[in-house]
Amino acid sequence: MNILFPFVGDSVGGSHWSAINLFTELQTRIYINPTIVLHIADGPLSKHLDSLGIPYDVVPLSNLAGQKPNLIYISFFMLAHVGLIAKYIKSNSIDIVHGNDLRINLTWSLPVKLSPAKYVWHQRTLLSNSMKWRTVHYLSDFVVSISSYVHNSLPDNLTQESSACVKNPFDTKIIYDKRKSRKAINVKYPFLKNAFLLGYVGRLVPWKHVENILFALQEIVHRTRNTYKIHLMIVGRGDVHYTRKINNLIRSLKLDDHVMMTGFVNDPSLTLSALDLLIASSHNEPFGRVIIESMIQKTPVLAYRSGGHIETIEHNKTGLLYDESTSNSLSKYMFRIISKDINTESIVDTAYRKVILEYSSVTHTDKIISIYKRLLYR
Repeated sequence: MNILFPFVGDSVGGSHWSAINLFTELQTRIYINPTIVLHIADGPLSKHLDSLGIPYDVVPLSNLAGQKPNLIYISFFMLAHVGLIAKYIKSNSIDIVHGNDLRINLTWSLPVKLSPAKYVWHQRTLLSNSMKWRTVHYLSDFVVSISSYVHNSLPDNLTQESSACVKNPFDTKIIYDKRKSRKAINVKYPFLKNAFLLGYVGRLVPWKHVENILFALQEIVHRTRNTYKIHLMIVGRGDVHYTRKINNLIRSLKLDDHVMMTGFVNDPSLTLSALDLLIASSHNEPFGRVIIESMIQKTPVLAYRSGGHIETIEHNKTGLLYDESTSNSLSKYMFRIISKDINTESIVDTAYRKVILEYSSVTHTDKIISIYKRLLYR
């Protein structure tokens, strides 16, 4: 069974981590041959794959469908690459193409449908209620969604036979010693020693609402008046304008001594292990991968009550949820955790057990393989 995972290659994010996790597990199955294809030869993803020792092919493509939200543009480039993609599928005897983001799904799905191969469309974000998404039914052979929240946004012409919700995979065996992780962070950033370490880990884009964390932090710093040494690590990169906004806000709120922006890190799990609290401030998050990664590292999570967060976290059992979009509710929970008014030990233990049962790579891969078999042997 030859499975192909095409990627653009210009970024590394949660969808890539999940797909690479699946790819790695598939490599252990003797009857499956997974392959990765990149369209950008020298980009963030190629560098990341090189660091992991994962091989890949390069099929140079520019002007992918979906780069511009224009129906004529999308249609033109869906057709423009049919020949090249069909040739690659045929020459490599590909059975199934598994797409993991919108540009790939729009660029590859039509050529695959015109070939003997099958197409799996992995939907990792919410879809609007536009009628145009009904075409997904005709462009794909099967649609996989990452949460019930995302699954409920799929077009109504997708049936139970052609779609399924499959939770993202995680390597639950990679667990860092929290004391050693914190020591490593302290060595790299000595000013963090003895601080209560808050963290945001993820892309810096407006809908993540990192500014709410900053407003809440300002309230706590003002309230405690240096009773506690508190520091926030903002880990990740993203939209240039939003990143500039966050930097300016840090300065205007006079939080320079309490906030550090690290940019991209190769091993976010090491950072998550070192944190005392992860804050997930995004609104209507489709899934929230970093929350599960934190649970694996036994780091407590405080998340905004919306979207996929509600599926992942059971309040006061596997994490904590705050209700208001303003900083008030967030700051109250942050202060209670910092001041040890909330005991998080039982919460992180319960969360860890939940992850082991529901989010392991093996469980995810078994479900995906059953979909592959259904497509090939039905």
